[in-house]
Amino acid sequence: MKLDMATVEECYQECIAEGAKAPVFIYTNPHNPSGTIFCAKQTEALVSWCLAKQVHLISDEIYAMSIFTTAKVEFTSVFDIAHGAKRQGAEDLIHIMWGGSKDLGLNGFRIGVLLTRNQELKKCLRGLAYGFSTPAEMQEMTAAVIEDEHFFTRFLEANAQRLTDTYSKVVAKLRDHGVKDIAVADGAMFVYFKMPGEELSLEEERFLWQRLVRENRVMVLPGLVFEDARRGWFRICVSANPLEDTLEAVDRIFKHPHH
Repeated sequence: MKLDMATVEECYQECIAEGAKAPVFIYTNPHNPSGTIFCAKQTEALVSWCLAKQVHLISDEIYAMSIFTTAKVEFTSVFDIAHGAKRQGAEDLIHIMWGGSKDLGLNGFRIGVLLTRNQELKKCLRGLAYGFSTPAEMQEMTAAVIEDEHFFTRFLEANAQRLTDTYSKVVAKLRDHGVKDIAVADGAMFVYFKMPGEELSLEEERFLWQRLVRENRVMVLPGLVFEDARRGWFRICVSANPLEDTLEAVDRIFKHPHH
């Protein structure tokens, strides 16, 4: 998977032709659901395009520290390209999001971070944050973890290795079941694959998804929930359960014929 700026421009022009506005581009890197990392060159091209078009760029980098040890592409934050390089206009248009629920496994803490230099946006968020702020105790605990460089470095290294090992074993298990099309991931915590067999329609994909939940007792997400125009693709989250349970779940996916 790659970021095709020609396609981005085409979609933008379609919006303009329809009389609609396209004020924001939301960018997830590493990508969800594929786990692909967009390279620095692709990210820089997107930043330049947004600045030229005066389109706000929201970079969702919630998987930024969950990079596989086998990653072939180095992750580069939008911050380094836009704010680090002091690109003109970045202060108002470039915003970066991160949270502790993925990289740190702190789903219940509900800690999110928005890095922006847009003063109007910050003023708006200050008003909203009063009723939705994370408890101070949770903020302090999270800060203590991040500021402990020795622990945090070892934690990220161990997490990266475990994610890499789990991903490779789930991919191998899918191969055993005859799966040929699997997105090559560089990070995050997913395996995105195409179900083998006959081509599916949109309704057949929806039906199969529901059947896997009801009959096979496996929760996977179909490509349709990610607006994937291709049919028959499904995402497995490989970090939510012990490896043995995840591999068993993969076996359950193929327990009954799908067509």
